[in-house]
Amino acid sequence: MNLHEQAWTAFEQGDYAQAEALFGTLPDPDSAFGLGYVLAFTGRFDEARHIYAELRMQARETPLEHIYLHQLGMVERMAGDWAAALARFEEESELIAGLGNPPLPVSANAYELGTIWQALGELEKARAFFEQAVDAGRTSGDLIALGCAERGLGDWHAAQNKSVRAREHWQAAQAAFAQAEDEKAMREIEQRLA
Repeated sequence: MNLHEQAWTAFEQGDYAQAEALFGTLPDPDSAFGLGYVLAFTGRFDEARHIYAELRMQARETPLEHIYLHQLGMVERMAGDWAAALARFEEESELIAGLGNPPLPVSANAYELGTIWQALGELEKARAFFEQAVDAGRTSGDLIALGCAERGLGDWHAAQNKSVRAREHWQAAQAAFAQAEDEKAMREIEQRLA
C-alpha cells in the first residue's frame, strides 16, 4: 500500500490526524484533494475552502473544474451555509451540463441539491433531485453514487414518515455499498435500518 492509499485508509477509519499527516507529505493534487476532506471533516472549513478554491483555479475551464466546485459546495454544506452550498452546486450543475451531463457527476450533484433543498424545507424539489440522483447513479454504474442517492431518497421518505419506502431505499443503498465494499457507508445504513 503506497502513502496515498494509506492516507485514504486512515481517513476512512476516522484517524484524521494520521490522514492529515500523510496527505500533507504528498505533493500531488490528489493529496491536496484528500487533505481538503480531512480539513472539512475536522471542522477547519476555511482551510478546506482555500485548498479547493486553489485546485479549482488550477483546473479553470477544464473538465475537472466541476469536481473542485463540488468539493467547495460540500464544504459549505458541512459548515451549515446552505445558501453558499446551493450556489456552488447550482454552478456545478451548469458546468456539468456543459460537459453533456455525464451520469456520475449528475448523480453526485443531484444528491447534494436534494440534501440542500430538504434542509431548506423545499420537499418536492428535494425529492425530484434525489430521484434524479438515483436514476443517474444507476446509469453511471457507480455503486457509491447509487448508494448515496438511494440513502438520500430513503432519508427523504423517512422525513415524511413513510417508513416502508424509506427502508426500501435504504436496503437498496446497503446493497450498493456492500457491492462496493464501503464498510463505513454500510454501517451508516445499518443504523438507519435499526
